[in-house]
Amino acid sequence: MDISNERFEFEKALEIYKTCIERIEKVNTFYVSLQTALITLFGFIVNQAKDLEGSTIFAIWILAPMGVVLSISWLLAIKKQYFDKEKIKERLLNLEPKLGMNFLSYTLYKQKKAKYLSTSQYEELAPFIFILLHILLFLKFL
Repeated sequence: MDISNERFEFEKALEIYKTCIERIEKVNTFYVSLQTALITLFGFIVNQAKDLEGSTIFAIWILAPMGVVLSISWLLAIKKQYFDKEKIKERLLNLEPKLGMNFLSYTLYKQKKAKYLSTSQYEELAPFIFILLHILLFLKFL
């Protein structure tokens, strides 16, 4: 493969990598907004609409399981985006030595030496927290 073709492929892969990161941020924003709205609606129905017959039952049997399903779909969406990002990252790491670059390799090396959880681990934790929250709400008002 010609160096100019490899450079072009590297630039395109880098654009796709950045797009994957942006998609992950959008997925997280979307699902956090949905979860917040769902929990707010749950609280409103249980606390403010007690005089409406069956509203608490609706909140318990519909909204809580819906929140769990949304959390699971959120987790799957995150995993899919990270899978795509990892595939692109592998390609970038394979192209770097051919082009005499090492920025991505150095960045990943620095991240591995850090003693913190990676961003992906935090992002995968959030859906589980919401699953737990919905289960606790379900059990509390059951």
